[in-house]
Amino acid sequence: MDDTSGKWIIKSQGILDALTFVETVNKEKLGPPLSKVLNGQAGNTASREYLPQGKLAISLDGSWITGNYLETGAAPWPEYKDVLGFAPMPTSQGQAPGSITLAGGWALSIPSNSKNKEKAWEFIKFALNKENTQKLVMSSGNITVRADVAKDPEYTKMPFNEIATEYLQNAEFRPAQEKYPEVSTQIQTMVESVATGTSPADAMNKYAQDVTRIVGAEKVVEK
Repeated sequence: MDDTSGKWIIKSQGILDALTFVETVNKEKLGPPLSKVLNGQAGNTASREYLPQGKLAISLDGSWITGNYLETGAAPWPEYKDVLGFAPMPTSQGQAPGSITLAGGWALSIPSNSKNKEKAWEFIKFALNKENTQKLVMSSGNITVRADVAKDPEYTKMPFNEIATEYLQNAEFRPAQEKYPEVSTQIQTMVESVATGTSPADAMNKYAQDVTRIVGAEKVVEK
């Protein structure tokens, strides 16, 4: 989304560059075969099987996958902290600020029609206080959104937590727009189409058409 106009970017050199990267990965067989990717379980297969088994060199994922490797995780792997490295995603040309990441996640919310808003708010405050937030993120492998937890020694000693938290200073956020879920689906469709053989230009044109249909011509822009 364009920060200045608040419109959805439907065509840009950035989109084309990103799709060309996906095309290169697949054409030059730098990634896994599509049969391993387009089955809805690619993320779990990569983090829970291929990485621990030494079958994957680079996983473009997040620090949260380490939750799989804890004793209580889906794929316990005590050695992960010594075997894996953790690096930021660089900007396209190495330009300032040098790295980029996308921030997002989940939230506890109160429905507008709730009959017990005050009690719900009290529950949220209890569930997300420092103690409970820290227990949750440390047991799940996630990074915290609380500054006090981020400075806690128990939190920072967890592998990758401190450095992953530092990377948040260059984070961008998903658009807080009603139509974002639908646009996000179109982004996924665009990327998948390139991965399966569609040219980047054709995939972007189709994306532009679909997003324009979803949000309206007055709410899109080309860069």
